[in-house]
Amino acid sequence: MRRMAIPLLAAVLPAALAAGGCGGIRMTFVNHTDEAVELELDGPIRGDDDIGAVAPGGSFAYDLHVPKDELPATLELEAGRHEVKFTVNEHTPRRLRVDIYDDRLHGPR
Repeated sequence: MRRMAIPLLAAVLPAALAAGGCGGIRMTFVNHTDEAVELELDGPIRGDDDIGAVAPGGSFAYDLHVPKDELPATLELEAGRHEVKFTVNEHTPRRLRVDIYDDRLHGPR
């Protein structure tokens, strides 16, 4: 019986965790500058506000999870010296992209 419990738990746990939020949104950040950019995301998210950094000319992927009872949620993204507010809800696409330029952010889109 114990041998069956571990595979069953491994199959059910990810589905249970996904049901607790907006299903997960993959955010891809593309840095079009020649400097590394620190990323911070404020709002009702699961996890740390400092989500990482994107290398010069590189890209960085982040899986955003917002608790279902917090939807719709307004989030504030800081990417280096730029910032933008955006809202996620149950209709938000599961993939968002943010392009980082010297003079602006383009996205999330």
